[in-house]
Amino acid sequence: MQNLIKEAVKNYLNSLNLKIKECDKELKSGYVAKIETFGALNYDIYLVVPKSKLEYISEFWFGNKNDYEIEDLTREITNIIVGNVKMLGEKIDKNFTNSTP
Repeated sequence: MQNLIKEAVKNYLNSLNLKIKECDKELKSGYVAKIETFGALNYDIYLVVPKSKLEYISEFWFGNKNDYEIEDLTREITNIIVGNVKMLGEKIDKNFTNSTP
């Protein structure tokens, strides 16, 4: 599952014209969304997004770095990433359903 999540995050960051790099320190603050998966893959997936990244994504998507609700944007990003995980999982016969963030 971890490889599927990494691939989905990479795909998402590529859609924002960003490159993925491993975090070399523990993230101490940010906004969290959680999705549970059920089926062939049973996991709780947590996405933590720092405010500066939310501002970047808001500006990329909406043209304004302040034009978003923190919780809604964090959940939407999580939904997009887990949706991609689901598609990647289906390609290798690892089907699952998921909760909403």
